[in-house]
Amino acid sequence: MNSVVFGKTVRALVAIDWKHFFYAPEGEAQRLVGLSRDITQTKQAEQALQQLETELKEAQRIAKVGSWKWDPETDTVTWSEELYRIAGLDQHALRYVQGSREDYTPRVGNGCRL
Repeated sequence: MNSVVFGKTVRALVAIDWKHFFYAPEGEAQRLVGLSRDITQTKQAEQALQQLETELKEAQRIAKVGSWKWDPETDTVTWSEELYRIAGLDQHALRYVQGSREDYTPRVGNGCRL
């Protein structure tokens, strides 16, 4: 969508949040009233984040380094794709694993040896 700002035409990504048609007695649409908002910056930020995630995955793959994060509120640990590969586990088949850190340390340790 193009918008005119101070006499210049600019290109913007727009989200339509609300719209309402007004109809003539014959049933034809006469007017459209709506509300839109510029989401250009949001979309650019999403694209930049996606690019950074892609670059991180590639860097981890090349360096053979994985990562993980722990959410203390839910006591959930999330591994990166590379950490699953290093441990020799299939991240898509693995839903919930019981065991202690000692159960997995040898697998991860073996995966880290060059």
